[in-house]
Amino acid sequence: MMRWLLSSLGYLLYTLVVLVCLLWWKFPTDTVKTWLEHQLNTETPRYVWNIETLKPVLPGRIHVSGITITPVREKVPLIRIGQLDLVPDPARLLSKNKLIRYRMRLFGGTAEGSLVSGTGFRQFDCRGKFTGLQVQQMEALRKSLQRKVGGIADGSFSWHGSRRDAEKQTIDGKIIFRDGTLPLRKAVLGLVKLPYSTIETPFTYREGRWIIEKGKFVSPKMMATFNGRIEPADSLADFRLQFTGRLTPRSELFTGGGNNKMAGMIRSFLKNGSLPFTLSGIAAEPGIHFANGLSEAMNRLQGNRR
Repeated sequence: MMRWLLSSLGYLLYTLVVLVCLLWWKFPTDTVKTWLEHQLNTETPRYVWNIETLKPVLPGRIHVSGITITPVREKVPLIRIGQLDLVPDPARLLSKNKLIRYRMRLFGGTAEGSLVSGTGFRQFDCRGKFTGLQVQQMEALRKSLQRKVGGIADGSFSWHGSRRDAEKQTIDGKIIFRDGTLPLRKAVLGLVKLPYSTIETPFTYREGRWIIEKGKFVSPKMMATFNGRIEPADSLADFRLQFTGRLTPRSELFTGGGNNKMAGMIRSFLKNGSLPFTLSGIAAEPGIHFANGLSEAMNRLQGNRR
């Protein structure tokens, strides 16, 4: 799915360059809108694109609203863009490298940046930042994971490559999630729900996989550092995760009337104040394992309680 999504977004960038040129030369907006939807649906047959309105706005701006990208086998859109504003650099519309600045509203937040495309859109450079994206508004994510993950996402990225070769496209950036909650499928260290203050995830996309390095997790209950990778799949739920890291419990983890035996056990396994762990499996059902026998000891304790 990720390869198709990158190809789709790459083709959207390409058609927006053409779109800007058409509207600049005063083509009828209804004709351009119909052409754009047809081109996108033809180029990316696994997705259905819909655009509500498209029109030029003086001075030199193009306004697009109500963009949805929906997998053909799903009912819930993968992406909803409420509003997209494009501001082309008129001095570069006919040059080898065209420049378009963009600003969009999606998932309750905003994203903005610039796109530079080469001749025939064989190469492109897209940069941007986003703020205030509401994780709870990402319906496709919630449906795939079957959990109400909450939080707010900010970040930045740079995306380079060729529209026709998604395997050679590269993306670098960082996402910071804040003030949210992670519902857990199974209890971890006695917790079934984990509120967090921030999750920092510096990322790189190379050769069809996402690499996370020097990630940080900060919660009232614990802190953690982690590294790993994410292998894309046809469904968000089937994305494969593989992470390793170290978790440092805070005193709040052991307060509030929790199980005293488990608290004592966790403390006994601390090494230099932290717990080494691995997290692996598919996104919908990830599993966490603590090294040095802690996971096995917790399973025995929970078994005895039952």
